[in-house]
Amino acid sequence: MTEEYNHRKGDTVPRDNARLMAHPETRGWIRRFTVESARADEYVRLYQSLGDEVLIEPLRPDLMKPQECTACFMAADSNCVVIYSRPRPQE
Repeated sequence: MTEEYNHRKGDTVPRDNARLMAHPETRGWIRRFTVESARADEYVRLYQSLGDEVLIEPLRPDLMKPQECTACFMAADSNCVVIYSRPRPQE
């Protein structure tokens, strides 16, 4: 499931399926990197500490960059996620 971290409450909010189909970069998210899902929380905390909002997407073939190797994706049984961040909106 895709989760978007709520920077005000520190919890996660499931996103609807229609939004899952669009690439996050088209919605203002900046792709940071791919990581095993077990390590995602530490990077979420890091980017939140820098004042960013954080989005985690399961790694899907359509989110992979052409230069990325697919061996890790296949070996990890797709247990990887893509970390995105964007500046928190000014209130």
